[in-house]
Amino acid sequence: MQAKQPTRCASEMDSDDLVMIETMLCKEQTTYAQHDYFARSLPVAPATTSDGTINMPVDQFCRNIMAKWCFSLCTFCSYDRRMVSSVMSCVDRYVSTPKGSRILLSRDQYQLAVMSSLYLVAKVQQTQALEPGSIAKLSRGKYSKADIENMEIEILSTLKWFVNPQTPTHFAHEFLQKFDFVPEGEDDDDSIGNFDDQKWISSSTSAKQNRLVELVKCQIEEATCDYELSCLTRPSHVAFVAMSNALQSLDIDPSSLDSMRVLKERLQIVDEHYVSSALLRVISTSETSDNTLSNHLLDRCNKNVSSSSLTHAEQKSSLSFSGTASSVPSSPRTVADGIIC
Repeated sequence: MQAKQPTRCASEMDSDDLVMIETMLCKEQTTYAQHDYFARSLPVAPATTSDGTINMPVDQFCRNIMAKWCFSLCTFCSYDRRMVSSVMSCVDRYVSTPKGSRILLSRDQYQLAVMSSLYLVAKVQQTQALEPGSIAKLSRGKYSKADIENMEIEILSTLKWFVNPQTPTHFAHEFLQKFDFVPEGEDDDDSIGNFDDQKWISSSTSAKQNRLVELVKCQIEEATCDYELSCLTRPSHVAFVAMSNALQSLDIDPSSLDSMRVLKERLQIVDEHYVSSALLRVISTSETSDNTLSNHLLDRCNKNVSSSSLTHAEQKSSLSFSGTASSVPSSPRTVADGIIC
């Protein structure tokens, strides 16, 4: 195994060390820029289908449910769950376009777009992809193989083939590769969970560094399902604040680290408190995150976010989904229908 290049403290780094981060920041704000598409008016009024049913418009909770369904399917198929961030980015950017915005009028079409994006991203990021026919079968006949392939082509052409977005995971990986976040002498022998993901850090690391990665991953995954954190907050900011929360939970003061000060200046973060609170909120209300990780994160950050503050719709959407690998919903339509009030 090739040894990992040692990271350096911020004071030892030069501009060349941050070239990749600067490039990612540029793409984050141009090619893969986010859009608050739910703040826009729908292009036309909801239409009635041929069978007399009304096309229910898509809302934030539909997005939340479909993102969770993607995570569940990835677990079931042994895919890297981090690809869901890319899937939802493709969907978000597609429905932000004039052509794609029409599917916000129909939950059926939105579900088709999510399924097609998952099929598309899996082909790009995974070693083995699902067949379009297999994806179609998950809809129990609602969509055909041709429907999946046609939507894939439409999404690709609309996005001009830009389907490798800069996600919070990518930024967190780059931060971990370039900087040291655990001061020497801060390590201990305790561990949280079982860390076995060497895609984030390429060599054996200390227990506290492992926990740092786990806590960051836990927050980023939950953020993927949240509209505000995914579409109203820059991915680099989500990654940075997730890192800050994780460090605090490990009794490391982020403000005392040169690496965090350098990153904060480079990322031009002005809404750190808001993003931090939002991340802890989605962790505290999640029914699918690792309890050991989330409890440790919340307890050590001295946050107390009560689920009683959820709206009725949020509670209903949360209870309608079971995100376990053994209970992958056979139809995303069935899942999304459960959040209709």
